[in-house]
Amino acid sequence: MVLTQNQTTAFFTNPAQMNILDATIPGLVAEGIVTVDDLSDFKTDEFVTLAANLRRAVPDPFALGAKSLKRLKVAANAVRYYDTIGRPLTALNMHYGNCLVTFEAHWDSLITKKKDGDAPEVPKITKTLTITKWIETFEDFLFQTVGIRMIPLAYVIRANDIVPVNAPPLLTGMPYSAQHESVVGELIARASHAHANFADDNAKLYQYVEEATRSTEYAPSIRPFSRRKNGRGAWLALLGQYAGKDIWLAEIKRCEQIIHGRIWKGNSNYTLETFVGHHRASYIQLERCANYVDYQLPNERTRVTHLLDSIECSDATLQASMANVRADDQGKMVDFEAMAAYLIPSCPVAKKRSTSSGRRDNHQISAIEMIPHKGETGVELCYHTPEMYRTLNEDQKEELFSWREKKRQGKSDGNGDSKRQRTSGATKRNEKAMKQVISSLTSDKEWMVALVKTAIQESAAIPAAAAAVTIGAATTVPMPAHLPPAPLPPPTGRVPPQRPQGILRR
Repeated sequence: MVLTQNQTTAFFTNPAQMNILDATIPGLVAEGIVTVDDLSDFKTDEFVTLAANLRRAVPDPFALGAKSLKRLKVAANAVRYYDTIGRPLTALNMHYGNCLVTFEAHWDSLITKKKDGDAPEVPKITKTLTITKWIETFEDFLFQTVGIRMIPLAYVIRANDIVPVNAPPLLTGMPYSAQHESVVGELIARASHAHANFADDNAKLYQYVEEATRSTEYAPSIRPFSRRKNGRGAWLALLGQYAGKDIWLAEIKRCEQIIHGRIWKGNSNYTLETFVGHHRASYIQLERCANYVDYQLPNERTRVTHLLDSIECSDATLQASMANVRADDQGKMVDFEAMAAYLIPSCPVAKKRSTSSGRRDNHQISAIEMIPHKGETGVELCYHTPEMYRTLNEDQKEELFSWREKKRQGKSDGNGDSKRQRTSGATKRNEKAMKQVISSLTSDKEWMVALVKTAIQESAAIPAAAAAVTIGAATTVPMPAHLPPAPLPPPTGRVPPQRPQGILRR
């Protein structure tokens, strides 16, 4: 419906609208504003030029108040908004006192979000944030990110790229419909993909998708859309390959198994509050799945019934509370959250936790006071910095040194590595002593000769065929084939060497 001439004149001159003087209307016409649709050609800078031209008009300047100029700017943004969502201008949706005041508040919020330097961080696909969870998180991110057309980038990934011709009716006195609930909702649902600046927003979307999937197994799926920077194509490819209908159907089956298959008996540490939380989380997940597949969500009465049927606890207090819920047919029986708030305080597991064994669950320490240990000389038996050590007298230094040595020895006695070190050291000392004994035995040739001669003389029988034993290079004596088992007496003036004490036997 196009505004009539009378409606156009009333729009510009009515005090409840633009509040422009009749004498100023010819000046607006001279600047190119004849109808309400002409306001779409004027932006903030153009309105500054318009006001300056009206004030400098020859021969008589035109008056344009600050209030009228502000309202013209709001009306210009509204005209462009209605053109974007494909709605015709009417006297109702362009009325300043009703629609345009509400539109101004929504539009200012959108501008603030666009200018805000603290843009939300792009959510990344990780092990904890799987792709099915990432999809919802990324949609929220795009809802908060405003593109070049002053529209949240969520409009690029909406299901239908073609806007329906027939728009839902606007709410009375509001610039948006009941279906879309806000100016932002109207823009996301009805902004055309055929606009000249859609390619810029589409490329920005691809940049975000690439950053979210970088260095993941999903990165190859969006590679074919890299050359044209087709963000919408990359998004749809991820949905088709990793979040298709089969994925959501499997998620629905899992959630229904939790709601219908799990039983709470109250005979473990599993509280009723946790059980109710699992029911709540499953329903929220079912709501997400219903956005991608055709699924009928349970109503509030069904949710309450499923939870009550899943409780098999004989606790008297809990059973009484459940009976009260069933009796409240128009209250808690049709309100899941009210039912949960009423039942949870009756949980027997939670009560048992708070009173079991009379022990306190939490312990508090009021203070810790470190009392240093002092020696006989008054020195603190602890670590001393070089500056502290120089202030001690000789007796204190000696006592501190002795204390540290005892402490070090005590640690070494209880350490397996120190035992191995002591064993290794003893072995080396034994080997050294053995080498000294062998060296003394083999080097003293005279003593060895005397020892062998004595053994031969005292032998009871010496076989005729005795072998010759050569010791060194100078002396040769006959060696008996058999030596008596009795120990040989040492030669005069010599003591046979004894095995050093502590030598380990091999």
